[in-house]
Amino acid sequence: MFLNNLLPNNLKEVIEMKKETQKLTKLDLRITEFQDSLRKKYAENNKKAKK
Repeated sequence: MFLNNLLPNNLKEVIEMKKETQKLTKLDLRITEFQDSLRKKYAENNKKAKK
């Protein structure tokens, strides 16, 4: 019961969107390349950031 409070009300929609995203990513590798480039950019910026 407690766990249900943490989950979004639209969990089914979220899961469906995730599946759709996975299908689209498999169809177009440019999407994964773009995602990887963003991850790399932010990882580099995080290293340079003042802590």
